[in-house]
Amino acid sequence: MIDIKILRENPELVKQNALRRGCDVDIDALYAMDKQYLDLMHSVEEMRAQRNSLSKECQKNPEAREKVKALKGQLAEAEAKMEELKAQVEEKMTWLPNFLSDECPAGESDADNVPVRFVGEKPQFPFEARDHQAIGDILGIIDTARGAKVAQSGFYYWVGAGAQLTQAMFFWAQQTLVKRGFKLFMSPCAAKAHTLFGTGYLPFFKDQTYDLANEDLALIGTSEQTLVGYHADEILDAATLPRCYTAILLVSVLRREAMARSPGASSVSISSTRWSRLSSACPRNPRSTMKCALRMRSTCCNSWVSRTAW
Repeated sequence: MIDIKILRENPELVKQNALRRGCDVDIDALYAMDKQYLDLMHSVEEMRAQRNSLSKECQKNPEAREKVKALKGQLAEAEAKMEELKAQVEEKMTWLPNFLSDECPAGESDADNVPVRFVGEKPQFPFEARDHQAIGDILGIIDTARGAKVAQSGFYYWVGAGAQLTQAMFFWAQQTLVKRGFKLFMSPCAAKAHTLFGTGYLPFFKDQTYDLANEDLALIGTSEQTLVGYHADEILDAATLPRCYTAILLVSVLRREAMARSPGASSVSISSTRWSRLSSACPRNPRSTMKCALRMRSTCCNSWVSRTAW
């Protein structure tokens, strides 16, 4: 979520960025609502100060007691309205997208992506090329049919050499990142709503989140969520930035287990094994965003990179 000070000081900047990002929040209405909240907060503070001043006279001044009584009612009503406005402003603010770089071209879909560079030459074959799934099916190292039978379409098994190849690829990627200065983590497989909001995944991807019933927890879709949340509510020394982190999330089997209650023990636990994703994050000074992005691009060995407002 962007700093509300930016909205208050430069609403036009926020409006232009919202347009570029395809955000349908009414920035003018949000700005007016926030101003109403600030005006009401100022009135509440004045009423509180007046109430506190009159309270000192209540013992000797019956008129002061009546004024304090009247103020309490007015104050309660104003405070309730203020909290209602605050909640509405904060809810709208969560839908505002982060600011795009000035170098990022505008776009409405993947078709508007602008290639930045190509690495190597695209190979030409004298036959119709197959993708990894088709090759995997032929070699018997990927089994999508049984994955769909056991779970549903889109799930699959890595089998034999396929499972070995997958593990080898993750090990190679981890070692490559560690050699280039990244600190390796093994991340939790779930996060609180506060973490998902703080990392920008909520409220945008609520429909893609698996929530745990009766818990303030959701299964994460990438360890970026928990890596970025690692330093939540902390102030980092600028001299220690950037910090380059990477994590592999070893989760593919999850279950809720009722545990025997004992002092200090949780009544519910999540049992997990392997999941196949390696993620990286780079806490940094905002002024060095592009520099860090280029470093990440170089480190992660992308064969092509594109930038778009989509």
